Amino acid sequence: MKSPAYSGNMKVTGLDWRGNTMQAIKEHRKVKSRKISINLPAEVEGKEMEILIFPFESKKKKRSLQSLLLSGRTFSSGEIASVKKVIERSNKWKIRQY
Repeated sequence: MKSPAYSGNMKVTGLDWRGNTMQAIKEHRKVKSRKISINLPAEVEGKEMEILIFPFESKKKKRSLQSLLLSGRTFSSGEIASVKKVIERSNKWKIRQY
């Protein structure tokens, strides 16, 4: 089953930073020429709208575990030693019941 993000268009309702209700229409389309025609709901006629266009990468591309691990954070030997000290100290804690 496809997620709503891939079904063509999706209407999203949320709040802006002032607490005002705002709605967004999200569509994914393949660009075949340098023009895009957008069908809008009747309630936006006469209103000023903001249009944002972003490139879309399909979620179908899966990263390999190896590339994920290689692109991740690495720790210095000093950071590793510091974490080990914290673990050692926390293992010595005793839990008291009240």
